[in-house]
Amino acid sequence: ACHLPSVRRHGHVRGSRFPFHEQPLVSASAMLAMALLTLGRDIGAAATLAEFVSEQQQEHGWGDTDQPADPLTTWAAASLRASVDPTFDTAAVAELFVAWQREDGCFRALGPDAPWFTAVVAKFLRASQTPFAERFEFPRIAEHRTDHKTG
Repeated sequence: ACHLPSVRRHGHVRGSRFPFHEQPLVSASAMLAMALLTLGRDIGAAATLAEFVSEQQQEHGWGDTDQPADPLTTWAAASLRASVDPTFDTAAVAELFVAWQREDGCFRALGPDAPWFTAVVAKFLRASQTPFAERFEFPRIAEHRTDHKTG
């Protein structure tokens, strides 16, 4: 919620600390949009953020500020786009993740996040093969609020 005034003023989340101070952040914008959709709140802000994230796509995924595309930012942005944009090409992003997969089969953004990040990328890759109508959910149900056996 503390980022919403910035979203209303600039159309995206801006960094508050070095090295991203006052820089537009694709990762945080995508995550905030997903959180707003999960809560079913501030849909206008979520739409603004989704538009910003869409415009920031690079040839090989997404990155924050002037950084090259990275797996974590790409996952956040692609997860948002895949869940709200029926025209989004999930196959192209799936190919990026295949290229980013490590020899041990895991995906890593920073290093110790491999188990969690591998799980969310695998979930994205499975979902990317389904029709948009199956990926779209509003309001979203937070995963921790569902029964892990029955969904």
